[in-house]
Amino acid sequence: MITSTTIIKPNIPLFQNVSKDNRSSSIVKCSTTDKINANLRESLDELTELSNRMDNIVDSEHNR
Repeated sequence: MITSTTIIKPNIPLFQNVSKDNRSSSIVKCSTTDKINANLRESLDELTELSNRMDNIVDSEHNR
């Protein structure tokens, strides 16, 4: 079975200088990034589960 994986990297700098003025906006960005990462992890888990199910179906078809 041939599978391909596309990795999408967000255009967000890993290290940002945080001054007192923009600290609250950085906290919001981190919170948003955390939510995005959690959603991506959940989507990846769902895709992995579906892929495993498909593999099991293909295996059972081959074993008939």
